[in-house]
Amino acid sequence: MAKDEKKKKAHEDQVPIPEIEESVSELTEEEASPEDDNRAKFEEMQDRYLRLMAEYDNFRKRSQKEKGKLYEDATVDCVKTLLPLIDSLERSAEQAKGVTGDGKAFAEGIPIMMDLCTDILKKMDVSRIEAIGQPFDPELHHAVQQMEKDGVESNIVIEELQPGYVLGERLIRASLVVVSA
Repeated sequence: MAKDEKKKKAHEDQVPIPEIEESVSELTEEEASPEDDNRAKFEEMQDRYLRLMAEYDNFRKRSQKEKGKLYEDATVDCVKTLLPLIDSLERSAEQAKGVTGDGKAFAEGIPIMMDLCTDILKKMDVSRIEAIGQPFDPELHHAVQQMEKDGVESNIVIEELQPGYVLGERLIRASLVVVSA
């Protein structure tokens, strides 16, 4: 009889059926919850991934822009260093035009060297500022003198004392000019 009493007592301890159905439905909700939780984690990770990709793309673009700026700065520094040499070659080429006799062969080589320098500057996207006959532009020209000239309206560059140069749109050196009054 002890066995029967144990079975009866165990049967009394059992939970009624409606309570079991509730716990089964709770279990089903809990099982659905990890799936929803996984979906939320997936969406969060996807959002983080997209943000990271956008951040990387911005970094890449910024790095390319900075590299371009560094190249441009280095080119400007290099050209600024070479400009006195180019100016001297240009003056020498002007003087070489009048040389005759033994020094003529040497004098003929100076304009060739000047042309080489001009070609190198063109390859670097450096160009000379056209000044003579142009309206005075304080962004590109540095006026050292103002004089009257017949037949020329005021604020027109009439003489260039030292050429100016630009790299693309960036000013390397302003032209030293004489402007009409």
